[in-house]
Amino acid sequence: MYTNTIGGVLGTREKTLLVGNMLQGKSRTDGTSIANLSKKPVKVEVVCEEPALSMTVSPNPIPAGKKATLSYTVNTALGEKKWGRSEYLASFIIDGKPAPEKIKVEATIAENFDDYTPAMKEKAPVAGFDKGYLDLGEVQKGAKVDHTIVVKNTGKTPLIIYKADSDDGRAQIVTKTPVKIAAGKSGEIKIKYDTSTQTGEFVSIMTLTTNSPLRPRLDFFINGWIK
Repeated sequence: MYTNTIGGVLGTREKTLLVGNMLQGKSRTDGTSIANLSKKPVKVEVVCEEPALSMTVSPNPIPAGKKATLSYTVNTALGEKKWGRSEYLASFIIDGKPAPEKIKVEATIAENFDDYTPAMKEKAPVAGFDKGYLDLGEVQKGAKVDHTIVVKNTGKTPLIIYKADSDDGRAQIVTKTPVKIAAGKSGEIKIKYDTSTQTGEFVSIMTLTTNSPLRPRLDFFINGWIK
């Protein structure tokens, strides 16, 4: 079922296409089907907004009432370097007419340690928490809770927190990233948690993307009960 439309002509199953976990300097290709919902063949041009994203449509033109494959590639070696959950946008020109809708491609990008030697790993930063969760207990619906996450670096070189992501969008990251923490020191990530869209028991996850080979992704859990 093609529940989303582009330009009133193309049908897609998803508004967001996922490529999953990736490393810096690597590329990944996936594909999905799109449908020509019209009664005539259409020529499709895809315009990607960033160099890291490329897309092709085959066959093109797409025959009337038929499906085509939309292939998409994210190459993290190209364009602006992104971290954690990252989005790339593309738009469509159908028979020469720009469509107003855009499609989003999402990747989760981490540091690449493929070239690290054992000596480099031994000297690398090590990320951890003083406390890896926040139990809010019972909270009145609509409350906004401020909290400071304390991150430790027990390694031998500076720790960099490239980005902090919320799995459900309810935790707003107040601290600007990247955050640099010296060896043997602690740093802070300030967040504001919004309970206005929650009901009952909940668990949310904050993920920190770091330059620590042992813990390139570090999860912090927030749980509680909304009254």
